Amino acid sequence: MPLNESWVDRIFDRLHIAYGHDFSNRWNGFDMKVIKADWAIALAEFSDRSYALRFALENLSPDEPPTAYQFRNLARSAPKPPTVLLPPPEPRFTTHQIQAAADIAVKLRRKDDGMMHAQRLVERLHSRLRAGELLNEAQRHVLGCCERHLGVERPKADAEQNAHGEAA
Repeated sequence: MPLNESWVDRIFDRLHIAYGHDFSNRWNGFDMKVIKADWAIALAEFSDRSYALRFALENLSPDEPPTAYQFRNLARSAPKPPTVLLPPPEPRFTTHQIQAAADIAVKLRRKDDGMMHAQRLVERLHSRLRAGELLNEAQRHVLGCCERHLGVERPKADAEQNAHGEAA
């Protein structure tokens, strides 16, 4: 897509000011609309890089006015503008708050490493057995699973309870 016509007009105004009759006489005998259309096509790649056109206007040769293609080459040599970085965002939490949260997470992991619930069940069921209570089939099954999971051996007195939940 050709460069915007108003931009070409502004470039021509600046070139008229810089070169006077040398620029305007260069196009004697030609239709200015055709000349400007040619410049618009030659400079189409700068539609989103006005800094390059500004660079070309600021670095014109003092000797003679440029053609559209000389002007385009000058604009192509423009250095890219520096990238402006946004400042880093303000932290939502202080370092102290983050560390405190991390400490709590570590404590929670230590408290419940997946074995805490099983350990509590084993202790509770062993306590009931020591108190002389008989465990039903489901309780014995859970106790056996938890003990295997934890690698715990059943105390001797508890182990004497037979498979039917009766004392030996």
